[in-house]
Amino acid sequence: MENFAIIKSVTILGMGAYPIRVMRACREAMRRVADGGSIVLYASSLALGFSVLVVGLLLHGDRIASPWAVGGLAAASFIAQRGRVRVSNGVDQSLALLSTLCAAMLFGSLAAICVGVVSMLAEFHRPFLRWSVYTCGRGINGAVMGATAMGVEGLAGHGVAGLAVAAALTAIVAEIMDVGFAAVTYRVRGNPTKELLRTLLPLSATAVPIYSTTLVLLVLAFRDLSSWTLPAFLLPCIGFQRLFLLYQNQCTYASSLADANRQLRDANLSFTRALVTALDARDSYTAGHSAAVAIYARDIAIELRLDKEEQTLAYQCGLVHDIGKIGIPSGVLEKRGQLSHSERILIEKHPVVGAQILAQIDDYAEIAEIVRHHHERFDGRGYPDGIAGDEIHVLARVIAVADSYNAMTSDRPYRSALCPLEAQTLLLAASGSQFDPEIVVAFLEVLERSTMEYRLPSAHLGWSAGVTSVTERDRQRDEASQLSASFAAA
Repeated sequence: MENFAIIKSVTILGMGAYPIRVMRACREAMRRVADGGSIVLYASSLALGFSVLVVGLLLHGDRIASPWAVGGLAAASFIAQRGRVRVSNGVDQSLALLSTLCAAMLFGSLAAICVGVVSMLAEFHRPFLRWSVYTCGRGINGAVMGATAMGVEGLAGHGVAGLAVAAALTAIVAEIMDVGFAAVTYRVRGNPTKELLRTLLPLSATAVPIYSTTLVLLVLAFRDLSSWTLPAFLLPCIGFQRLFLLYQNQCTYASSLADANRQLRDANLSFTRALVTALDARDSYTAGHSAAVAIYARDIAIELRLDKEEQTLAYQCGLVHDIGKIGIPSGVLEKRGQLSHSERILIEKHPVVGAQILAQIDDYAEIAEIVRHHHERFDGRGYPDGIAGDEIHVLARVIAVADSYNAMTSDRPYRSALCPLEAQTLLLAASGSQFDPEIVVAFLEVLERSTMEYRLPSAHLGWSAGVTSVTERDRQRDEASQLSASFAAA
């Protein structure tokens, strides 16, 4: 009975939820039907208005005065429309409007309609309702342009001044009609127009003076020189549009490549962090040390005015500088007693092991080199290769300073952490012998401007208090002794 009651309750709830889902689906379907009905009504209105305009012009006696010239303009507009340029998501621009403007200025409304409609044949494909909307809009725009051009030039005169006024006003009307039609169409389709207007209005403001000047030159050349001047002007314009399209495609490919490279860098950094996490899980005393060294190394690189790529590289190298400790047997890493000679040799091999691991990763060759040499000394007495000075990669020298400072300011099983001032004093004392003097000075400048939390990361930034392996204590004790001796000698 209890199970039956549960099943009954679930069934009632399901039956109650089902009508709600049905109602939501019905509302969504009705909304889509309403939107579709609005678009059909809008397209029908445009088609009716376009048909009335064409019939009215024909009844008025308008004819195409120069079919060959109009045909050439129509062909140019078709070619221009096929090579349209994408200026934003869903918004294309072309020089087809220039051919339509030229037809309006030279031959009137009917010719402009023909040129505008032919340009849209370049986009004759599904959905045909969309094509019919934009074709009718282009035709209506051509009719208005023709009426404006003929009317203004008739009032202002047929001289150069009157032609210039007519060209300017016709270009302004054309852009207003074009932008207005696009905005209304967007709104009818249920899309917001704010972003569209933000994209189109600056383009229109730029296009008006260009179109006006070009129209004056084209009309004067056609009337006073030869009808062959039209292709002489329009073909270079189409060529320019094509070149701009190629340039835009190149920019798009470059942007895509930059995005791919950025994703690759992010993936590399994620992989680097994964390696560090594996190392931190291996030995709690190393947890946080790599993150601290990475931040210090990056900030030193910034202070040295290295470029952005080297700053990022310094951070990555800081994260993985001790990754070679993964190759050290666990018994050696956790040993608390005195290290034997063979164990010390194993510890000193971790830069080589780390470099060998990183060298297997694509594009990590430079990182592998830096990790291999982060225990080299400026005077050539370091390991594993005993190189000195500028032979050591600059970022390996940076890591050496950051690594030593973080080790000295962190607690160890065999000693307490040094205060920041003591650590800075020891760094300065070893400048020129163990460390690159320029990098020491740069790091001291960074620390001078920093907070106490930054200078003591293990205590205040959430990094682990034990930031390096216990098994390195002998080496670190030797380094501390050498640093103290150098300071005393100084």
